[in-house]
Amino acid sequence: HRLFDRGLAYVGTDYRSNTLWDEYIKYEESLQAWSNLAVVYTRILEHPIQQLDRYFNCLKELTATRSLSEILTAEETSMYCLTVENSAQVLDGEAHPNDVEKTAEPEVSSSTEAEDKAKYVSIREELFRKAKEYESKIFNFEQAIRRPYFHVKPLDKPELENWHSYLDFIEKEEDINKYLDEASFVMGY
Repeated sequence: HRLFDRGLAYVGTDYRSNTLWDEYIKYEESLQAWSNLAVVYTRILEHPIQQLDRYFNCLKELTATRSLSEILTAEETSMYCLTVENSAQVLDGEAHPNDVEKTAEPEVSSSTEAEDKAKYVSIREELFRKAKEYESKIFNFEQAIRRPYFHVKPLDKPELENWHSYLDFIEKEEDINKYLDEASFVMGY
């Protein structure tokens, strides 16, 4: 895990990082670590990268073929139990700010596994939707990049202009540090 996390810390948000993400997915699949795999898919859906639709479909397939207990992490399971417990208290008018700190005991939920899976997917679908929306804004910039790697040869004028336009767009749209990585240094900006 650490090796992948280290690599993804550097390039995981890059539009063309899908190859590294694919290797991480293969690794988790080989271990049959389904909750880790679900976390990887969730992390992917937070970023506007290539093949986002494929990753979302794979997450939906994983959710459909595995039980919720297999794909939830321990933290998600305890948070889910707290949410169920707190929701019940709010309905009874008994919610208190300190109740979140209580250790949650698993409760029998009135919702079915299918309903819980639908909630699980819908939360990730919102991440997917936001990333997809941002991807649609950057798609043309990304497609105009012909050399996404560092090279000593200077960029040609159209590609340099694309980089300037792309960086201007990112500065206006979002926190520049969130989306820029070493690829922005290709043009020497």
